[in-house]
Amino acid sequence: MEMQNGGQAVQYRTPSTYEKWTAFNEDTFRHFLPEEKITLSEDNEFRFKLTKARYTSRVFLIFEGTVALTHASATSWASVKHRYAPYNLIKNLKVDIPGLATPFNISGIGLNMINRCIPDSRPYNAATVSTTRNMTTLTDLVASSANTVTFNFVVEVPFMLNNRDYKGLINTQDQNLNCNFTLLTGNAEDMFSATTGYTVGTPTWTCTPVVESFSPVANTLEGVNPTVELIDFDIVRMIQEQTFDIAASGEKIIKLPVGETFRRIILDFYGAADYTALTDAQVTRLTMSLNQSDSPIDLPSTALKTINHLQLGGDNAMGAGFFLLDFTEQGFINYGGLRDYIDTFSLNEFWMRSQIASGVTGSCRIIYETLKKVSSKNK
Repeated sequence: MEMQNGGQAVQYRTPSTYEKWTAFNEDTFRHFLPEEKITLSEDNEFRFKLTKARYTSRVFLIFEGTVALTHASATSWASVKHRYAPYNLIKNLKVDIPGLATPFNISGIGLNMINRCIPDSRPYNAATVSTTRNMTTLTDLVASSANTVTFNFVVEVPFMLNNRDYKGLINTQDQNLNCNFTLLTGNAEDMFSATTGYTVGTPTWTCTPVVESFSPVANTLEGVNPTVELIDFDIVRMIQEQTFDIAASGEKIIKLPVGETFRRIILDFYGAADYTALTDAQVTRLTMSLNQSDSPIDLPSTALKTINHLQLGGDNAMGAGFFLLDFTEQGFINYGGLRDYIDTFSLNEFWMRSQIASGVTGSCRIIYETLKKVSSKNK
């Protein structure tokens, strides 16, 4: 690059992404700071905007609450707990950055699924426990009279690809850029698969957004134009969710959008209600097809379940109905390079096929993560 410096031509070199990230990593500092706590109510919509500061990597939404629960004789409600409680208290989370992208449009269930696709997802696994020190808490009954059930849970809204690679950072210090969150709540009865015999009170609950961000770093690389940013704000991580009906047995085809770069696809199959998962005997095979002629993944559901457990490790096996097609795993899930990403820009069709057993109906929730190239508005 030719620049004029006091009448002298200066030849600047172009640094590699690795060199820029290394320089940024040496001098930046990570911040964890809360936004204002939000008092929630059932079946309502709440909005907030991220503070215009630093480069945002992810946002933790910390939910804390209690609800009165009474049953005439039961001393445990574990048998009627929704399989995704308490995450299903969040009907939808939308993150919109006008002029740039809508990176997230997803349910609390879907976001929990994304959060669990990491090397150790145990903190995000729902549990019924009697202590509130766990990140995810949903206490049980202690008697057949009135009880106060405590629920605490966290969903992570991840902008950055992972905890190592700076792709996906949002330049929230840009005064022209707004990062808007819209939260749609459900109600306490959503946590039940059945409420017969129970009296469920009105919950008292809050949400505290905690923002992880990094301080900007000036470019002092030798021989590099000092106006060049160390972070290229040219990629936005997009996570979207859709639901499709399964009206009949046989092959179910879900047509995914083309013109995207896919990092992972999650499928969650369930019956007439989403608290009842379909089993491996009901969803028997899954196939990913590119232009119909090429199927790089074509597996019985039991085989894909096994691969998913190997990828996630330890005691992090997914529950029934849950399948993951992960293109980021190269030794460690979510830390691989471009090798296995699915680039659909040159495709006419990108399909997910599933074989459904005779007599089975229900729905499939699909969550897919893609990368979007954006303009300089995030710079």
